[in-house]
Amino acid sequence: MRIKHYDYLQSGAAIIESCLVLVPLLLVTALILELTHSQNVRQIAQLALYEAARVGSVTGAHPEKIDQAFSAAILPLFVPAGMHTSPAKRRDASAQTIANETGQSLWKIETLNPAPPVFADFADHDLSRKIGQLVLRNDYLAEQHQIHIRQGWPHGLGPTSGRTVFEANTLRLQLSLIYRPRTPGIAFVLKRLSAGRTDRTGIAWNKGYLVAELITEVMMQSHAQLWSETRQSKPDSAEVPIQIQRPSPSPSPSPIRSPSTSRIPSPLSGQAIASETKNESATVNDEAAKENKLCDGLLCC
Repeated sequence: MRIKHYDYLQSGAAIIESCLVLVPLLLVTALILELTHSQNVRQIAQLALYEAARVGSVTGAHPEKIDQAFSAAILPLFVPAGMHTSPAKRRDASAQTIANETGQSLWKIETLNPAPPVFADFADHDLSRKIGQLVLRNDYLAEQHQIHIRQGWPHGLGPTSGRTVFEANTLRLQLSLIYRPRTPGIAFVLKRLSAGRTDRTGIAWNKGYLVAELITEVMMQSHAQLWSETRQSKPDSAEVPIQIQRPSPSPSPSPIRSPSTSRIPSPLSGQAIASETKNESATVNDEAAKENKLCDGLLCC
């Protein structure tokens, strides 16, 4: 007895089975690639933020110098330059594209510490009077801590900030970096997740961009200053300019550089303080010339 084989009933089965296997496999592969890309971006951004924090620790936590240091340290993220002549050009082009599509800057760096409550507790009156704005003294921290304990602060914690002088002299930066995902399907998911969010992350998600949010902290190696700043990110530049509003200096025996000069008054070093006692008969012009030679962020020894 002959048995009939209906082979035509099995046609197309291999295609269906392949789709059932390949679709999840492709999704997993795309997810792995996207996670790898995201980890690479976060790693480079973390190193750049740490480098910016190192620069800020020796420049009195100057926000403009922090931003400039990060702008240079983030260049490895834009290598190779591709159609552009240099990684810096590619960085600027990326910033322009993100600004046009989202209205946000490529990155945003916020100084979480030292904060105004810290300056309210630990600002040094003499240095603040000399420089013209609130300043935290970075030397003799152990001695300062003991003084605060003796004056009745429990464990040396400031009544306004709730921090010790050691924590007050720790620079803590927060970074928000916008970047484009490699997998096209991620943008569709991000737009759905951005519903109802109006913050920087929500705006970036709505336009199909990912946001890397990182925090780093280093010990200050100079006298931190309370910079009065207005960080308005301009969409046509990768290096976000910082407008600093300098408070009018209060009268003090030590001269303060004129606001018309391009440099910011830097913390005075021990050499400058000692010169006031040794050369009482020096003229104001001589003292100003000595102060111009001081570098930003030097310690008062």
